[in-house]
Amino acid sequence: MKDPIHSTLGRRHFLGLAAAATAGTLAAPVLAKTTNEEPTKLLPPKGLFSTEFGDYRISTLLDGIIPLQKGYFSGDEQAIDAVLAEIGLTEGVVPAPVSAFLFQSKDKNILVDAGMGAISAMGPGYGHMMSALLAAGVSPAQIDIVVLTHAHPDHIGGLLDAEGNAVFPNAELVVAREEVAFWNNPETMAKAPEEAQGIFQFAQNCFKAYGDQLSQVDAGKEIAKGITLQAAHGHTPGHSVLRVDAGKKELMMVADLFHSAELYTAIPDIAFGFDVDSKQAAATRIKLFDQLASDKTILCGSHVHFPGFGRVLKEGKTYRYIPVSL
Repeated sequence: MKDPIHSTLGRRHFLGLAAAATAGTLAAPVLAKTTNEEPTKLLPPKGLFSTEFGDYRISTLLDGIIPLQKGYFSGDEQAIDAVLAEIGLTEGVVPAPVSAFLFQSKDKNILVDAGMGAISAMGPGYGHMMSALLAAGVSPAQIDIVVLTHAHPDHIGGLLDAEGNAVFPNAELVVAREEVAFWNNPETMAKAPEEAQGIFQFAQNCFKAYGDQLSQVDAGKEIAKGITLQAAHGHTPGHSVLRVDAGKKELMMVADLFHSAELYTAIPDIAFGFDVDSKQAAATRIKLFDQLASDKTILCGSHVHFPGFGRVLKEGKTYRYIPVSL
């Protein structure tokens, strides 16, 4: 059986990120230490969008933009080139936002993912999530729940401060059970390329920093009123999306179901360099795209054009993404 870590992630995708992890530069730069006070070193907000959505107020917190090289995407190369040319991306770079989402009810502040933090191995310009959170009127100590869709660095980089302490001291850290098991598994880590060891270690450090506040949950678990974790495996073994029933409105937070709305809807079986199991990721994507299109459900996503809301429409054998204003 082919080892998914070696076959799909490979050495070249881990070089920069793992080097940053082992050098200790994955800790978030915006907090010198975890306190209830305002951070003393803070990057300016890069993007904040807030809207009322049923029973929740939802805010998109833009952490930065990843300049993804075209080589991260694989499949029908002619089709990939054609889509990129159609949308004017002819330089071999696909800009991908890195966004976290804040869901606020009358009694809960729920953060979904934590951005890239100080990770600069994929380019500069990250770590703006915290300033956007503060601009939304919420301090780290006021976060009740942090939900991780998965434990890749662009989703967990903002969980720790410069000393490796929890940035969100009062938060329950909710993660799919399979995701924690994957990153904590010493045998899986040992099989990964040497350059990947730092990424595994950083995920483990995040889980450890939250101690008893770490909640490993199963798919179908209601995290808070109307917010349910749903399995969407493939990108990682525990990759999850969130279904949000906000009263009269519904939403799906799709996490890394796609890294380019245009590419993934036009070529739904496309593979991405950080997929642990690209075939499973594609099957999951197509299944959820069909659901989203059939139900006309609004989505938001980690790497969707800021502020990150849209719909997927069925178009023959493929799909089409359209942005939605809320």
